Amino acid sequence: MGLARTLLSTLIERVATVGVTKIHTTITKDNDASWSLFRSIAEQLNADLVDQALFHQDTHFKGQHATEHLVEIGPFTLDTAQSTKLNADNGNQRSALGTTIVESSHSRSSTSDDASFSDHQNGAAA
Repeated sequence: MGLARTLLSTLIERVATVGVTKIHTTITKDNDASWSLFRSIAEQLNADLVDQALFHQDTHFKGQHATEHLVEIGPFTLDTAQSTKLNADNGNQRSALGTTIVESSHSRSSTSDDASFSDHQNGAAA
């Protein structure tokens, strides 16, 4: 399992334990590796993958960067996240992505470190 899949799998399994049902990211249309990874994750979770242009090349980047598409995977459940065996982690390492938007049936938050996960679990704002 590659590093990106390991990171995503760990994140998905971890946030699903606190009721998160969707993840979001942005990807440019020419990033084939990311599209392949996220489509594969969505398929394994038996979840939808939807995208729409979010940050436009001309409007947001003055033509200097390709349009970023907002990609959403979900909804998924803890059972789905665990049963697909997305996470092949052997227990020796746990990692989190930098900033990933996560959404639960109760709230929406932006998480950027382990404290945010703890705060979310305890009902505090992230």
